[in-house]
Amino acid sequence: EEGASVLDFVSAPLADDVVVRKTWRISKRGYEASLEVSLQGEGGERFLRAHPLELLLQTGRSFEPEPAWGFAALSEALTAVQISSGSVRDLGEQPGPEPLAAGGWTGVRSRFWALLVRSDASGTVDSPRAASVSLQLALALAQRFQFYAGPIERHLLRATDPGLGALLFAHLWFWLRWLALGLLILLGALRDLVGNAGVAILLLAVCVKILM
Repeated sequence: EEGASVLDFVSAPLADDVVVRKTWRISKRGYEASLEVSLQGEGGERFLRAHPLELLLQTGRSFEPEPAWGFAALSEALTAVQISSGSVRDLGEQPGPEPLAAGGWTGVRSRFWALLVRSDASGTVDSPRAASVSLQLALALAQRFQFYAGPIERHLLRATDPGLGALLFAHLWFWLRWLALGLLILLGALRDLVGNAGVAILLLAVCVKILM
């Protein structure tokens, strides 16, 4: 399709002649993808009750950061998160399944990258380990998921969903996060003013020196 590559998978017939159909749409210009999963056949509802749908989102080894020490280790660590209403919550703080509202985002983030999923259905989410999340969803013959797999950059996250902007600097203490956001806004203003990123960084250093 225009703007997306489409992959359509249909399983061999399962119990009660039910087939599972999975349709991926992967953006050609961004970091987004969508997945539609449906059970087709007369015994679909009975099959679904016996085999509830579960989605496991897991990062690969290349997503895991190199070993680090001190504050760098804290900021580089993989974290399973849930994002709703503009707030980010660490799933590792309270082990065990947590409710997931329809349209809510969950996934794994590192310092610079995020692997996130949003479901159209409600359910529960759990984090078996820091590098993965597991979604158990309400019974439905058709489910749709939206994915974001890309850098933690404010404009890219907000283009996917305005609420994902809260992921930027979310791993920092609240006062340090606001300081970092302020410096980022100042850097953007200086870059727009002078039209050169290198000069803007030098001017930012001068501004920080003056403030100190």
